Amino acid sequence: MALKTTYKDDLYMTVNGEWEQSAVIPDDKPATGGFTDLADGVEKKLMADFAAFRDGQEKAPNQYVQRAVDLYRVAGDYTRRDKEGITPLTPRLARIAALTSVDDLNGQAAEWDRNGFPLPFNIAVEPDMKDTANNVVYLYALPTILPDTTYYADDNPAKEQLLAAYREMATGLLRFTDLDAAAQAEMVEAALRFDATIAAHVKSNEDKADYPAMYNPTSRADVTAKMRPFAWDQYLQELLPSDPDQIIVTDPGFLDAFATIYNNDTFADFRAWAYVNELIGDSTYLSEELRQLAGTYRRKLTGLPALPNQDKSAYRIANSAFSEPVGIYYGRKYFGEEAKGDVIQLVQRMIATYKQRIADNPWMSQPTKDKAIVKLNTMVLKMAILTRLTPATTTIRSTPMPAFWKTCSILTGLQPPIPSRSWTSRLTGLSGECPAT
Repeated sequence: MALKTTYKDDLYMTVNGEWEQSAVIPDDKPATGGFTDLADGVEKKLMADFAAFRDGQEKAPNQYVQRAVDLYRVAGDYTRRDKEGITPLTPRLARIAALTSVDDLNGQAAEWDRNGFPLPFNIAVEPDMKDTANNVVYLYALPTILPDTTYYADDNPAKEQLLAAYREMATGLLRFTDLDAAAQAEMVEAALRFDATIAAHVKSNEDKADYPAMYNPTSRADVTAKMRPFAWDQYLQELLPSDPDQIIVTDPGFLDAFATIYNNDTFADFRAWAYVNELIGDSTYLSEELRQLAGTYRRKLTGLPALPNQDKSAYRIANSAFSEPVGIYYGRKYFGEEAKGDVIQLVQRMIATYKQRIADNPWMSQPTKDKAIVKLNTMVLKMAILTRLTPATTTIRSTPMPAFWKTCSILTGLQPPIPSRSWTSRLTGLSGECPAT
């Protein structure tokens, strides 16, 4: 059906109407559009290449892409995954269940973090927002089960509906564990209690959108004091090879309320929350039945009719773990140095245009213009194709491939450092190794 619109009457529909009438949203995606189409095209090419490498029709260009293909192969072995069921996850769940107290976790928190177990906060080593040549430690609040803190209001009609969907999913997964029915029920309710406590003290999505407000440099001593009873200082000393003197706090309200959220009285709820989160998150790597069950809440949130199929899921696991070498491979094969040069020239012309407009601006003061131009002059162009791998990526060993679960659990614990001129350039202790076993 032809659209009877003109540019004058409806610019959007005249430009996009024909596409909108024929566009189809895939079952495993919540939306579609130009950028989605581009991403789908990249994924389709890479999946075809991975399949050719796996089946021996083509040879992987280097050892790092081959390691990604090895992971893709075992991730797609659903016969083995279905046979193993939840068994590979049982030791990790048992470790969480065995936690007895705040002091018990304090004694192993750094090792706990290195192995990807849930903690009552999140941290990351990332480029400093105000000086990206240097890395800093960011402290993040815990996420909530519901999409936003506003959903926790009693008058929000979606609250009970979504919590019921989450409860059903968690209960279904817990039935695969060795917990009895009463323990399973209490585990879910305790996890939800801890989540409600988190929701009462973290930023809403609207507040998170204020990006500059997430940059709050705080002295290490102040963070240590507010994080009690968690042994923050001991944790950092054991986790990091060097000592940062300040922490970037992204949610000051969470830090201020931390002792209320996490303490000896709430520890049992935290332990249940950690257990359930570990179970849900890791079921992605287990049997097809568990993978499907663990995706039900996300499908409820997004309206997705289905999860990605098995082959696509296996590819995404491998691509995520080896994103650097796969990205370099794609860029070199499908983009090329000539196209990269064209983009760099385009950006350089854009920067030159910005400089000219700043210089010609009638209302900016000269000192402000000078500072703006200094920023443009010091801008580092990172265009399209990576040229080298980070040290953390080169340490990942997956050939010959151990059991899929063992590989994924090791990859989960990797926290690769970002090369930098600051103290954090020495944070190689945060990276792990997937041994050739």
